Parts: sequence; structure tokens; C-alpha cells
Amino acid sequence: MSVPFPLWLQNSKAEIVESEEWTNVTRELFDAIQQQLAQNHVAYFTDLTDAEKSLFMDRAAKSIQHSDNYRKMMQKVSYTLDRHLSNEVARELLEEDPVETKPELVIEHVREGAVSLLKRWPDMKGKVYRCLNQRLPENLRFITWKLFLQNTLARKVYCDALAEDASSVRSAHERDIQHKCEALLTAVPVFARAFPEAKTSPAIASTMTKVLSYYHAKLRTTNRLIDVQYLLLIPLLQASLEVQRPEKIGSSSSVANLVEQYISLLESRPSFVRDAWGETTTGVSLNEMCKKVGSELSRIDTGLSDHISSLYSQEKVTDTSSKANSSNEVLTAGLKAMLKPMLRSMFVGFLECEVVLYMWDQWLLGLDVDDYDVWLPLITLTLLLLKEPLMRATDAQQLEEVTQRQSILLTVDSYQYEFHKHFYKSVFAKLTEKYSQDAPVVDPLSTLGLPAPWIHWTKEVLPERTRVEDRRLAREQRAAFKLRQLRNEQETQLNNQRHALPPPPGSNFYCYVPTKFQASLHMLSSWKRSPNDSPFCSQLTLINTSSTSISTSLSSRNSPRSTAKTLRLSILYRHWGWPAPWIHWTKEVLPERTRVEDRRLAREQRAAFKLRQLRNEQETQLNNQRHALPPPPGSNFYEEKDNVNKFDSPERQQLNEDRVYLETQLEQERRRREDVERKAEAEISQLHAELQRLRRVNQRSPAPSADNAIPPDAQSQVSPSRMSESTLMTGFHAPGNSPRVTDQPKPPMEVMSIFLQNITQDISHVTGGYVGDLDVSTNLQLSKYRELQREAEKDVMGHVMKDYDWTLYTEPDKRRYQEDIQSHINTNFERLYAQTL
Repeated sequence: MSVPFPLWLQNSKAEIVESEEWTNVTRELFDAIQQQLAQNHVAYFTDLTDAEKSLFMDRAAKSIQHSDNYRKMMQKVSYTLDRHLSNEVARELLEEDPVETKPELVIEHVREGAVSLLKRWPDMKGKVYRCLNQRLPENLRFITWKLFLQNTLARKVYCDALAEDASSVRSAHERDIQHKCEALLTAVPVFARAFPEAKTSPAIASTMTKVLSYYHAKLRTTNRLIDVQYLLLIPLLQASLEVQRPEKIGSSSSVANLVEQYISLLESRPSFVRDAWGETTTGVSLNEMCKKVGSELSRIDTGLSDHISSLYSQEKVTDTSSKANSSNEVLTAGLKAMLKPMLRSMFVGFLECEVVLYMWDQWLLGLDVDDYDVWLPLITLTLLLLKEPLMRATDAQQLEEVTQRQSILLTVDSYQYEFHKHFYKSVFAKLTEKYSQDAPVVDPLSTLGLPAPWIHWTKEVLPERTRVEDRRLAREQRAAFKLRQLRNEQETQLNNQRHALPPPPGSNFYCYVPTKFQASLHMLSSWKRSPNDSPFCSQLTLINTSSTSISTSLSSRNSPRSTAKTLRLSILYRHWGWPAPWIHWTKEVLPERTRVEDRRLAREQRAAFKLRQLRNEQETQLNNQRHALPPPPGSNFYEEKDNVNKFDSPERQQLNEDRVYLETQLEQERRRREDVERKAEAEISQLHAELQRLRRVNQRSPAPSADNAIPPDAQSQVSPSRMSESTLMTGFHAPGNSPRVTDQPKPPMEVMSIFLQNITQDISHVTGGYVGDLDVSTNLQLSKYRELQREAEKDVMGHVMKDYDWTLYTEPDKRRYQEDIQSHINTNFERLYAQTL
């Protein structure tokens, strides 16, 4: 896959390749390679292996580095890159109006070009050593760390294990690892400042957990991970998060990249860090590193080293009975006690994450160089920058507290200043020894002795804009030109639409726009003034209708030709005595300006209409899906069921969801029905008990009088088909031939008996105890209940809810809305019940 290069870099390459200097250098390089082939008795360059080709190319390039053609070519490269970059930045400033300044834009474009070159040619990663003592930009840091910590074997092992068995890359203590990762990223202040989105994006902690879980499973040990193993992953995670969104950090490629870098990092740790972990090492031990730090500290600041030695000599950190009592040994032992916690984690957790990234940048720049040791300057600078609080310490314990707690206040700028002051030249010389023999860096100021390449950045090949008036005039001219272009395009499009169709068959429209209008007018004057007697009635009618269609063109154009057409048509209509059809062109009937409230109401009505249309379409589509025809007779539907399930379409999935929803509703309705039956049986038993009690009371009470007796046909008139609207709520059925119940008083025994019969009959009808339809009053009451439900749904939800509408809500929201609807129904039901009473 080709890597996209910036446009200014592509233009620079095209110009350099076509230049004479490039041709001379390639010819000289070809001659040098041919000479080597002749010396080694090789007939063709293609006969060599890839390693031999690279060796021949390197030797040929080194042999021409001091030639005149090479010098001229480097000058051409430097000048071309600088000019195209400067012109690109100037164009962006002029046309796009960016917020950044010109130096910031130059740095941004250079960074983009460097990243694209590293992606295209990873072997050029050694060129990044020019960024020593600099904070690498986010994109450049990501690609640099990825190239220097590359471990193809570790990545392949992880990907293969993940593909074969996903459980093999997970540790048995993954849950504990996840809890600790979340606590580190959210509870520790220094990491919470570096990962502010960790609380809202669980993908960050999940990614960290996956990497550490795989590492722990790879160790095949029952011991848990130590703290520093968690800490060393945090800078790698932050470098990846700077160029990726939090939701993308958990992808499989991102996790594989972090696994590769983390394993390579643990293998590339300095030897003194391994010694601080308690591992056996063959390199510089922790004690030797502290001894070197003490000598550097004594060379730069003797007062600070003496103060540390004096405080630790009082603590007797060394053996006083031997020669190890010297000040150097005391200083070494004291520095070891002060620096060991920081060196175990490579400063992670003790400094701000930004400072740790800067330190790791300097370390990874020279990871391929054997004698490159940047940790010695960085450790020494940490003590120098903490000089003031260290000098105020009165004992060894306070010294250790200063290094572990106040080092969080150090900044990158202070490190850069002290590093450039004390160590830059020596460290940069070691890097130069490694990469000086490779292809040179295009730096005319240092390598070719040329003047600085940015001296002509204020001389871009662009139109000068000296005064404010000139710039304003240029903007107005560009705006006017664009407006004219837009108008011309609109006019051309309108003309094409007008002349798209030919005139109707048999019409003679164009004869009324002749070259010699006088002859035509004289010919027309011989006919009568009545248009019905004229043989040109149809043509004139066509003119009348066509003139209205071209009114916009005739009224907007001021050309002589359009004016002549308008004049001819006006004379023609004046000759026949007709009013011109364009007299009302200035009398448009415009819509009156309504109020803001009316316009808002109209917008809301239109939006509501569109919403109803959309809901109707969705409902129709869902009904069509639900009522689909069954498979034709004779088809192997059940035999192909397994194959169909493998390739379920979205419509089938929706139907399955609807089926599950309807089954759930049916089960809920069945349970509700059983609850109603149980409650009804309990109420019936209670009413039976009350009836027995009333019977016992009635036996002791006097007999009712004749006035209070119930007619024989009173009970026969009480039928389920003549129940009032309050039957379901009260259980009392009024007689059909009486206007009111109170007109026929009854004794308590008979009233309770009638009530018990009616309520038993209603409940049995509602619960399905009898075979047949519900009685009229029950149907009326159920319809009223449905009306109450619709009104409640309109009050709460804004519209009547369908079954599929509830699927759009989550379970808590659906439960809350249904409770509100039920409360509205109960309120209205009680109101109606009170009215019936």
C-alpha cells in the first residue's frame, strides 16, 4: 500500500528528479557501481543478492559524497524543498486563513513529511537522532517508538495464539489485573491528569488489561504481576492514545501493537533497571550507575554531592570498619537509596507523564547505538533540578522524600535547558558516530557551509498585498468574479430548460418575430379587429400563453434583441385592442407577512405531519412483514429451515423479535388473568360470608312489610343484557323498566343476593368462565377502559402507543411510562366511578 506524501514533498521530488544535478549524480553513481562490478568480476548487477546490492550501493554513495556533482545536487535538494515548503505555507496563509502562525505551519508540514517518509522507508529511523533533546510530536513519537520497539516474532506469536484459542491469551488473574488498571488510571493523580477520558471510556483500561493479561499468561506463573510491570505500560498506552481516539484504542491491531512494544521494551531495559528489579544482569549494575551519577554530580555541583554524603555518613549506610568509609562510597550508597524506587519504574509515576515521555524519547532515539547512555545525564539532571529542596533536608529520610515526592514538580523545559548546557555535545557525538556514514541529512548550514535556507521565506512567488485597500479590492474582485460565474451558469441552465422542447406541431410562433416587422403588421391590419375572425387566432393565443412563460427572461435582460421582441409583441397586442399580458408583472400577489408565532406553529404542524407519515409508513411496513404469506404447498420449508436460519435477513430477525414480544405479552396477560380470577374468588368467598351473616341477622329481625316487598318479576328483569354502565364497578344491575334503583326499595337480604349474583356473573364473563360473548354492559365498560387507556397514552406519550412502539424504549423507561399511564387510567376510572355513584 502506497503511503500518501504531502503535495509540497511530491512537487519537490518531481522537480529534483527532472533537474540536471540529479542526472549528473545518477550517472556518476552508475559509473561507481560499474567499477565495483568490474573489480569483483561480476557481469550484471542483477546477479547479486539483496545484501550485496545494498553493500555496492553504500560503497558507491560514499565514494561520490565529496564530488562537485554531489555538492550541487545537495544544494538543489535543499533549495527546492525549502522553496516548495515556503510556497505551500504562504498559499495556506493567503487562501485558508489558518489560526496558526507561519513558523507553526512550517513545523506542522515538516512533521507530516517526516512521518510519511518514515512510513514509506522504516530504515530511515536513525535520522530521528537529529531530534535529540526535543519533545517529539505525537505522530512522530508514535511511529518512532513503533519502529525502535519493533518485534515481529512477539507480534506473530500473539496473533497466532489469539486466532487459535482466545482463552490462551487471557490470564487466570485477569479480573484482578483489570481492577488494578482501572485504579491506576483513575485514582492515581499523576495518571488521572494524563488520562482524563479514562473515567468515561472503559476501552483504555480494557486495552491495558488485555496486554498485561497476555503477558502474565505468557509467563506461566502463579505469582501476580508486580507494580512496575503495570507502570511501564502506561507511557506506551499514552503514546498510542495521542494519535488514536479512545474508542479505537481497543481494536485488535492496536492491542497487538501494544503487546509487541511492551515485550520489546521489557527485553530492552537497561541493565541497572534489571538489577533494581532483582534480576541477574551482565551489564552495568545499579551500584555502578549510582557511582557514575555521583562522579558526574561531583563534577558539576560539589556542594550538593558533599551535602548528600554528609547526611548519609551520619546514618552509617556503609561499613565503617573498612576502607569503604570513603566519601565516594557513602555518596554511592546514599544515591542508591534515593534513586532505586525511581529507577525501578524508569521514572514512571514519580514525574509527570509529559516529562517521562520526553525521557523515553531521548532513550529510544539511540536504542540501536551500543555506547549510547542517556540515562546517566537524565538521572544527574534530576538531582540537579532538585538541588534547593535537597539542600534544605536535614537527614537521609528527608532526602529520599524529596526525590520521591517533589520530583513531580519538574518540567520538560528545565530538563532541556540543563541537558543542553551540560551533556548535549557529548551525547550527540555518540549518535553522530553511528549515523554519520549513512545517507546525509539535508542541512546546508552544517554540512555544506551554505547560508540558512529560510532567508527567502519572505520572498514567495505570490501577488503582493501591500496595503489594506489592495487586499480588500482583491477580495471584492474575486467575489464579483465568482458571482458573475454563478449568474452565467444559472442563465445557461434556464435557457436550456426553456428550449428543451420544440414548439407544438402546426404552430407558427416564430413567424411573428420577423426581420421586417412592417410588412407583417401591414398584412395583419387587413383583417378584422375581432380575434375570432382572424386565421392567426391560434398563433396569437400561442403568443399570449408563451409570452407569460418567457416573462422572466424579457424583464431581466436589457439586450437590444430582447427589447425588440418586447416592442413587437406590444405593437401586435395594441393593434388588436388586447391588453398586454405583462401588465401585471409588477403586481405580484405575495404572501402576507405573518407573525412569528404563526410561522412557528406552521413549522410544528408540518413537522408533526411528516412524523405521522413516517409512523404510518413504519406501521404499514411492519404489518406487511407480520402478515406475510405462508410458504406454498409442497415446498420443502421445514427441510430448509436450518439453511434459512444460517442466513437470517434483518426482516426475519425483526419478525422473530415481534414473535418473542407477543409471546411475552400473552404470558403476562395469562398471569394477569389468573390473578384476577384469584382475587374474584376471594371476593366471592368474602361476599358469601357477608351474605350468611346478613341471613342470620334477618332471622332475628322482623319480617318486611308489604310495602317493602319486591315484586316477583323484579329479579327476572335483572339480566346481564340490561346492566348499567356502573355494573362492573358496583356489581348492581338496575331493573330495565325502572328509571332509578332507589324508586323500588328492597330489604338488605335481597339487595345483597342480587349484588352477589351480578358480580359473580360479570367476573365469570370477564375471566372467560362462560362460553359466549361478553354481555353488553361489560363490552361497554371494556370499551370505556380502552378509551381511558388511549387518553392516558396521549397525555403521557403524546400519541396512542402501538405494540412495536414499546420496543424503542429501554426496560426502565418502558416500566416508568407504563406506571404513569396506569396512574392516569386509575385517576380517570375513579372519577367515572364517582360520577356513576
